[in-house]
Amino acid sequence: MAGLDKETPILTSHHIKELYPDICQLMLVNNNANLSYLLRSEKEISESIERVFVWNGSTKVFLAMAKYLEDKINLEADTKLGDVRVILVVEDSVKYYSRYLPLLYTEIMSQTQAIIAEEPSNDEMGVILRMRVRPKLILVSNFDDAVGIINKYRNNIIGVISDVRYAHNGVKDEDAGVSLIKYVQQLDFIFRDRNGKVIDRAPNIKEFRQKLMTIPDESLEYHAIRNGISTWLMARAEINLAKKLRRYSFSYFKSPDEIRRFIANVFEASKLKKLRGRIIKFNPKLVNSNRYITLLGDGSLGGKGRGLAFLSNFIENVYLKKLIPDLHVAIPKTAVIGMNEFDNFLENNNLYDVIFEDKEYNHVLEAFRTARLSEQLRNNLRKYLQVMTKPLAVRSSGLFEDSLNQPFAGVYSTYLLPNNHPDIERRLEDVENAIKLVFASIYSPESRAYFNAIDYMIEEEKMAVIIQEVIGNEHNGRYYPEISGVAQSYNFYPFSYIQPEDGFAVTAIGLGAYVVGEKTHRFSPAYPKLQLASTQDKIKASQRYFYGVNMLAQDYDLYRDGEKTGKTLPSKHTTSQKPSVTAHWNTPLPFTTS
Repeated sequence: MAGLDKETPILTSHHIKELYPDICQLMLVNNNANLSYLLRSEKEISESIERVFVWNGSTKVFLAMAKYLEDKINLEADTKLGDVRVILVVEDSVKYYSRYLPLLYTEIMSQTQAIIAEEPSNDEMGVILRMRVRPKLILVSNFDDAVGIINKYRNNIIGVISDVRYAHNGVKDEDAGVSLIKYVQQLDFIFRDRNGKVIDRAPNIKEFRQKLMTIPDESLEYHAIRNGISTWLMARAEINLAKKLRRYSFSYFKSPDEIRRFIANVFEASKLKKLRGRIIKFNPKLVNSNRYITLLGDGSLGGKGRGLAFLSNFIENVYLKKLIPDLHVAIPKTAVIGMNEFDNFLENNNLYDVIFEDKEYNHVLEAFRTARLSEQLRNNLRKYLQVMTKPLAVRSSGLFEDSLNQPFAGVYSTYLLPNNHPDIERRLEDVENAIKLVFASIYSPESRAYFNAIDYMIEEEKMAVIIQEVIGNEHNGRYYPEISGVAQSYNFYPFSYIQPEDGFAVTAIGLGAYVVGEKTHRFSPAYPKLQLASTQDKIKASQRYFYGVNMLAQDYDLYRDGEKTGKTLPSKHTTSQKPSVTAHWNTPLPFTTS
């Protein structure tokens, strides 16, 4: 110990070193103020003293000092003979590691004692073995020593705790800790045979998954028995994946092939879980899911797209079933074409003169009809349609759309497609036409009038496109959801004892287009049985028809018929009339919304 007299402990340590060169010595100083002197004498001290600690008011520092030496001495033998796990701590500050190590060792010893307590009291050998297999805690103070430990004990390391600033190649490096963690994450997984001989390497998780399916059974057994795979994953910060694999021992499986399949399934499930709620690049294998949003073309998502992305992320990251166990909330299967495709479409087809100089909307439509989308987008759409065979909604997502101040509600177009033609090229043509019409809707008379009214520049607007699966089922050639509606959390026109915060909802049978301006059922979710109107008024306001997608329509033209052609159908539900995509049926419903 070093107090007021600092020279005597140093001289004493030198004498001890001369007499007993194999004995490790530690120095404990009284307070942080003494560290400055010791730092000036660092070279002299290091000749005989293994490590300096500082008193911090807790007797646990003595535990840390004893265990530090114990782990240092036993590290090589215990890892080789007992395959003991290793935790590496990189810290060059005496003050800080004198605080960290007591805390870490206390926690490790507490967990070890809890495990020992599980052994029968008469099984002394079991107790001894469990005490030996506690993780070793190794302290180093620079980048180079840390890399040496990692390389030597890479198959045993389960964690690295590192400072940021310490010596690297003999010079203080402000980002040494960051570099060390990156180094750990880039370490190869080394496949070995039953004798420990190296047979292959995997530098990343992708290659590991590939080689896992081809390595010899004996190699797979070697790593499975030692939990080598989970250890490697833990070192690469794949904590959840490592925990999942560590739950199962080699004895749980009947054959190596069963282990391979299990590990592959765990990897795949983990990958899909990470993607939930996110925007992912186009992958035909993943488009048929509502757990994420697929990006068919690059660029901004637009206002509506950003809103859907937020909802997707919110739904997947907030466990709603805890609040309402029987509730399942999801967005429809969604793909987005980013705004870069809109810019490319205008530029590659020389459409700027048409949209800015020619105010005749029919001329704009004709120019857009003959223009071509990029080949990459067309190829992605074709692959997309090979998977998506349900009716589709092609929707606008303008740059300014769904903004707080100017929402642009109802300004741009939406097109519903049956998407059931036996020829995929015809289905592709329909989707392409719908996309081009959504692009063109920026320059419609209604849109231009809206831009003039709100004093926005139409030249600044850009368009992304959303493609969504229409939710519903087919009944006798008509495709529609059983129920649709709109709910608002705030009611500006409360009735009776309903408070504004109770909100209100509007529901209807069939496609949601009906709930806008039609006779629908209105109620407050907080008081669903409250009578808001007389029986006679409710009968008058009851729904008499509904909208659906006409799955029997074949000879339609989106440019000719427009997005709302269904509303012009005769009242009887027959397909012998002029074909349309969206139709309404004036068929008496077997109920009233009252």
